[in-house]
Amino acid sequence: MKAGKTLTAWWNDSVDYRWLVRTLAARSTLGPAKFMIGVAGAAIAIMGAVIAGTPVGPPGQPGVAATIGVASGILWALRWWLLPWPSKTESLVLIICADLLFTIQFLLLPNRLFGAMGVVLLVVTGSYVSFFHGARALAVHSAWSVLSVIVFSVRIVTGGDDVRLALAVGLLLLAAVVSALAYQVMNWLLRAESLSDPLTELLNRRGLEIRLPPLVDGHPAVSVMTFDLDEFKKINDTYGHRAGDAVLVSTARRLLDAAGE
Repeated sequence: MKAGKTLTAWWNDSVDYRWLVRTLAARSTLGPAKFMIGVAGAAIAIMGAVIAGTPVGPPGQPGVAATIGVASGILWALRWWLLPWPSKTESLVLIICADLLFTIQFLLLPNRLFGAMGVVLLVVTGSYVSFFHGARALAVHSAWSVLSVIVFSVRIVTGGDDVRLALAVGLLLLAAVVSALAYQVMNWLLRAESLSDPLTELLNRRGLEIRLPPLVDGHPAVSVMTFDLDEFKKINDTYGHRAGDAVLVSTARRLLDAAGE
């Protein structure tokens, strides 16, 4: 039951995209992150140029597909290197475009097995989504990735290859896609733990700093109430810290019942 509650909380959690970006900026890691994401685009552009005209590459010299792939990789790299970090909406649009291009590009390759290997690139975008966006965005990405795996596996079979080879390739790619889901759940658990008190499960100072700005922005007036547990020190001194912890947990539950999440 607790596992189900945890998964429900993970599914409903709205990742604070701005806070993640601000945290990276505060730790001076936003610039290196932008650079590395741009490098990924540059690497894809170079790969497209290298395979153009080879037996595994798209037909034609250099071919429309290869040209689109190289141009997209260059534009991706320049966007991340030269422009500020994208907004949440632009970030999602960029990932959607990347997912579509990856699948379409590798479907155009004559070598069906090599084309199927291109689905691995969806793991790269999946890792980005799992860190910066919520479970629902990752679910959409994962659904597209699974659909791509199925399409590429069927394409291998219809190309005359062994069904077992298609199944092996499909399972390999599926395992890579599912890993992004597992990564996000673990990342969410660690983030949730860092923002809450492990005893009472209430927000700690860092959690309050994240939750408070949207609350203030959405309401013209915000009231803050503070209170103290009278004689709490005597409980610890008389009955021990375990009893004191029980009082804190009970108080936290009553607060949640009264105020809601």
